Amino acid sequence: MRGRPSRAVCLLCAAALTAVVGLRAVASLLAAEAGPQVQIMPVSEVRAGMQGYGLTAFQGTAPEKFGVEVLGVLKGAFAKGDLVLVRMSGPVLDEAGIISGMSGSPVYVDGKLLGAVAYGWRYTKVPLAGITPAEDMMRVQEMDRRTAAGRRAAAKERAREAFLAGSRDVARLLTSGERGPAFSAQVRRGLLAMAVPPSLAAPDYEPQAYPPAVGRMLPQGVDPRIRPLPIPIAVAGMGTEAGSLLSLLPEGAFIPVQAAAPFAAPASALTAASAASADAKLEPGVPVGAALVTGDLDLSAVGTLTWTEGNRALAFGHPMFGSGETDIPLAIGEVQAIVPSLANSFKLTNIGKVVGRITEDREPAIMARLGEQAPTFPCKVRIRGAVNEEYNYRVAGYWTVAPLMATIAIAESSGRWEGSENRYTLKARAEISIEGRQKPLVLENVYTDSSTVPPALDLVMMPVENLLLNSYQELKIQSLNYDLEVTSGFEAALIRSAWADRVRARPGTDVTVYVRLRQYRGDESVKRLQVHIPETAKPGSEVTVLVCDAATQRMTKQSLDPGFFEPKDLESLVRALSEVEPNRNLFLRVSVLQNGLRYGGEAMPALPPSAMSVLEYAETGDQAQPLRTDYVTSVETPWVLEGAAQVSVFIEEPRPYSP
Repeated sequence: MRGRPSRAVCLLCAAALTAVVGLRAVASLLAAEAGPQVQIMPVSEVRAGMQGYGLTAFQGTAPEKFGVEVLGVLKGAFAKGDLVLVRMSGPVLDEAGIISGMSGSPVYVDGKLLGAVAYGWRYTKVPLAGITPAEDMMRVQEMDRRTAAGRRAAAKERAREAFLAGSRDVARLLTSGERGPAFSAQVRRGLLAMAVPPSLAAPDYEPQAYPPAVGRMLPQGVDPRIRPLPIPIAVAGMGTEAGSLLSLLPEGAFIPVQAAAPFAAPASALTAASAASADAKLEPGVPVGAALVTGDLDLSAVGTLTWTEGNRALAFGHPMFGSGETDIPLAIGEVQAIVPSLANSFKLTNIGKVVGRITEDREPAIMARLGEQAPTFPCKVRIRGAVNEEYNYRVAGYWTVAPLMATIAIAESSGRWEGSENRYTLKARAEISIEGRQKPLVLENVYTDSSTVPPALDLVMMPVENLLLNSYQELKIQSLNYDLEVTSGFEAALIRSAWADRVRARPGTDVTVYVRLRQYRGDESVKRLQVHIPETAKPGSEVTVLVCDAATQRMTKQSLDPGFFEPKDLESLVRALSEVEPNRNLFLRVSVLQNGLRYGGEAMPALPPSAMSVLEYAETGDQAQPLRTDYVTSVETPWVLEGAAQVSVFIEEPRPYSP
């Protein structure tokens, strides 16, 4: 007769199960602790004067109670959505007012979950808040169950269009010929803005008609619009470079705050053991955050957990980045201190153990699946300069955040030990490995700048953005390695002007273009280059010769007709990205108007006049465009070049043929 298995055997079985099940075991543990399902109070039952309480962490991880009094309901705050207006009370709130980082703090009335603290006003000492109704937050679960492939594709297409529009803006700036003192900063801002997808734009809120009890508490002259509480971006290890990049996030939507080192080493992968041994209990009112970067730099968007049941959790009560579908690690936080402020009090919060993945980022709430793992990728940065250092990070891999967050991590690493506004020559190399592809994408170039940020923008942000927004297939970044060698001094020259030896030319002839270069703190020199006017150039048109640096050439190429310049598949895209224009090269881009049309992105040269007329004047929208072809040549120089100049040549009728 068989006996019961021994305790040792049971423990061995449990260990084996943990190894096999992995993340699912975490969800089971959390489900066992969830307890009975909480009842929801619908907005229809809410009445002014109701009393209740809320939960949030003011110190550490344990939630504390605060008092709540209902002041009324703000009807129609959103399309088919209301906000419940309350006054909160308690020793901390009476001193600090409403606190950024409280977003998601659950509020209960008559033992039912009313919703989450999520909205407020700036410059108010009275702790007034807008509560996102729990019944609206629960609808996010249904969104999470639906197939989102079509919505994701549409969102990526919008972001891709915005990315191309941003590249056109930068290209126009680079070719404008205006090179004032603020020119480099303007170009950098334009490039950085391309890393921020449209979903991160700050929403606009109209003033609302508040109940009299609320209106009397708002100070005179205060902005009457109720807004989502700003989200603290907790950063451990942040310096000036990372801080400047974080300023790209919408003003008023986020507050970058300095945090100490994490109270528990962040995990890139979860195990049942790590979740079971977590000191903090995952329950409503605990601080949580989106772990955007972990490692030698930790960067997280923090708020509060509202509700959990099984392996599902809701938090924040308003959007984080507003991207809809998302996939970012969720971690437990620990409040270090409350910082009172007349403008906006906030929590200083550190981020600890990763406990799940945020899958939805919607207007009423963010939703996470506990015990599951979001994609991240390792990022290694090696710096040789004032010191030789190596940094290691894990970066959230979702397409909306990965380009900017990787750039922040690299910029912070490379800028930490170098003085600000010094003159540098920077040799950079990036190696981007793509999941499922054997060979990495390798990019390298040399730069001269007073900041170490430009190489990260050029070799990391732009390529990663292009890869993740590609329209061919979903892909994941497997790893990112970045090397930077920093030396003092400028090996640079400026493109001062350009001119041609003639202003009129016939098809098939050559034009000589002269380019004046001015070395940094050195002499001027003139380069002499030959430009061939193709036989197909259209008489009566103008040929534009753009003489430029590599950055201008790159942005001009990126911003031109997508039907012609966009690669046709992923491998073509990778090859195109790998063709990095050397910054020491001087480029000539000859833009020639030819006989024919470009229709639907396809070149159609030498069309009969009848076909030209049909396509030009038919109701074809923007599909029919003039056929313009660009010819590009380059020559190497000893310097990193900057600047651009244009020369125009009028195309005459060709000479009549004479035998």
